[in-house]
Amino acid sequence: MNLFEYHKVKGLNNSELSVYNFILQHRDKVATMTIRELSTSINLSTTTIIRFAKKMGFDSYNDLKYALSRSEDKENKHRHYFPIDIPAIQFLQTSVQDEALKKQLSEIADLIV
Repeated sequence: MNLFEYHKVKGLNNSELSVYNFILQHRDKVATMTIRELSTSINLSTTTIIRFAKKMGFDSYNDLKYALSRSEDKENKHRHYFPIDIPAIQFLQTSVQDEALKKQLSEIADLIV
């Protein structure tokens, strides 16, 4: 999930870009940091961090953290189930003998991808 829209990011000043880059590199860590901890880590003021959050469309730093943690949860959920689903799909494709059904399964797989 992409939390940051390109047209918003390109309007950031250098300090705000530092916040953005740190968040991209330490996404899971930032989701649990207080604004003061983040401020100390990147050597910028809490005001700069709040301004960054608002420019990205969040009402507050806490809203940004919440969105980060939710996107992290979704990514972890997809990572958890995705490897399990592939062998099941492969087994189904190899075990199906009916050609018409195989064709339909192939078409369904193409729609999913």
